[in-house]
Amino acid sequence: MLVGTDYGQVHQFFVGFSDNGNEIPYSARGPLFSADPAKTHSLDRFELYLAPMARPSSGVLPVGEIVHIEVDGYGAPLQPASPIVSLGSDISEYSWINEIIEPGPNNPNNIEANFLQVTVSSLKSLGGFKMSGGTLYVTFNDKGDYGNN
Repeated sequence: MLVGTDYGQVHQFFVGFSDNGNEIPYSARGPLFSADPAKTHSLDRFELYLAPMARPSSGVLPVGEIVHIEVDGYGAPLQPASPIVSLGSDISEYSWINEIIEPGPNNPNNIEANFLQVTVSSLKSLGGFKMSGGTLYVTFNDKGDYGNN
């Protein structure tokens, strides 16, 4: 990856947060996940493990790096995604995200899905994002009793 600095220099393969003064957005999307193909999944909660980032020390008010986390549900791999939960987190303050999802009729977005997918993104990088993994906790639901048909 080539990244330019405010002074017209070009750097390759380093941790950078701007390209000629322009903020660099980023995103990472995991693969589709299905724990049991015979069942649908409802999201119970999820955890993400991030490295804590120190706040930048410029003369201005310190601003952390805000990441956006979204978990989507899919009926089939090529169908459009249905967002189940979406939240933002400041990784300069939190390195572990544990989000409990409200179930049932109180949360119409927590649909039953055949596949789940996690996306992490940010509008600007401050060079501090490091993710070591996560866990999705799901509730299984039978797809149907097809033996009596």
